[in-house]
Amino acid sequence: MKKMLRLLLCSCLFLFLLSACGESEQPTEDIDEPTIQQDDETELSEVNETEDSADYTDLENIFSEVIPGAEVSVQNLQTRIMVYIRSDLSKDSQPENWEEIVAALNSALAKSQELATNYSTSTICAQIESPDESILASGYNGSIKFDLFKPIDSGTETNPPTISQFEYDQIAVGMTLTEVREIIGSDGVLQSEVGDAGSSVGTIKTYRWEGTGGTLSYATILFDDYIVYSKHGYGLE
Repeated sequence: MKKMLRLLLCSCLFLFLLSACGESEQPTEDIDEPTIQQDDETELSEVNETEDSADYTDLENIFSEVIPGAEVSVQNLQTRIMVYIRSDLSKDSQPENWEEIVAALNSALAKSQELATNYSTSTICAQIESPDESILASGYNGSIKFDLFKPIDSGTETNPPTISQFEYDQIAVGMTLTEVREIIGSDGVLQSEVGDAGSSVGTIKTYRWEGTGGTLSYATILFDDYIVYSKHGYGLE
């Protein structure tokens, strides 16, 4: 009887030791898993950094000839390549050599557009900025589209500076600020601005135009890096 009890106790002790060993080994497996996941995350981050990095030396060299000494930066906005030429030119008066600068920008746009496929895009945009980031001139698809010193603020007899329902309906997501201004016939009023040009975030600006439907009619258009993102109109005719 005593032998039976001893065997029973030994069996229970053996089972207890096995379960204890199993529990002590479990944390080791839990510790290994995060290590594997961390390695995966590291590899993913390295891939993302590689995808985000690109050599834009060709474009920088082309646009550095527009205004010698100006800072040139390039940003890939997925749907297009954006080139920023930051100058010390003032927006308040036309530079004496402005016509030469505009011609140089037009030439650079034409040359750069031939390289668009090298960067897996169909559009290369560029703009000349003053120290306060006002756009002095801009263009895309091989030619200049906007020149600050050929303003359209006052509108014309056939296209006043206010926005009509017809003009509003022509504006679509994806249009540039220059295209919108050409449709409306005026520059609009900048109401808000978030972000910095050339940064990874870019700039988000909201412009407002008075409408043709009376004193309360208006339209506001939100631009993401000078491309229409959304629009809102009220009381237009």
